[in-house]
Amino acid sequence: MNDVVQNVDLISKIGLPLFISICVIFMAIKWLPKWMDNYFESKKKQQEQYDTQLNIQNENTKAVTAALERSNIIIERNTQVIERNTEVNEKSQEIFAKYNTVIDNFGESIDKQAIEVNKNSELLQKTYTEIVRVHDKVN
Repeated sequence: MNDVVQNVDLISKIGLPLFISICVIFMAIKWLPKWMDNYFESKKKQQEQYDTQLNIQNENTKAVTAALERSNIIIERNTQVIERNTEVNEKSQEIFAKYNTVIDNFGESIDKQAIEVNKNSELLQKTYTEIVRVHDKVN
């Protein structure tokens, strides 16, 4: 009977941990592949989402780069226009300066002509007066 008690005692001591171990191994064999598949599938989905976000960021970067390039082209063209306007303004200033010089010279010429006309008028008046005096003497 001692043997039986010892065997029952041994089975009771070993049986419960053995049963739990068999259940854990069975559950591991049955559900571990599913958990692993779910884990790897989750990682794959995360990687796909990361790749998608990375592609979106790359497209956004390309769009921003293209916009910056167009902006730089516009800035360059505006700079060229400003340079041309500056050249035109400088030439306009030169033309206005020449125009003012011509106007000043024209004004001086008119003044000289006016002085000559006055001198000629005085001479003409003296001549007319002499002619009238000579005419009066003759009559």
